[in-house]
Amino acid sequence: MKEKRPLKMEEQEWNDIDQKALSTIQLSITDDVLQEVISETTSVKLLNKLESLYMKKTVANRLGALQKLYMLRIHRRRYIHQNIYF
Repeated sequence: MKEKRPLKMEEQEWNDIDQKALSTIQLSITDDVLQEVISETTSVKLLNKLESLYMKKTVANRLGALQKLYMLRIHRRRYIHQNIYF
């Protein structure tokens, strides 16, 4: 993904929109993922970093996903939606 401002848009307006997008993405991801990408300063850099971390189909990523699945525990005295972690 490349960072490209429309020609008719002012630089300040573009920066404002980008900061809103960056904030929205940061609020949408979990704290452990946020720790990995908090240093990114633009929405494009953040999305590229997320892509590089999580779009790879490596053995390590598959093992990590399997580990999360195996570590999932359902607690008896909770509602079902309280047992689901994203």
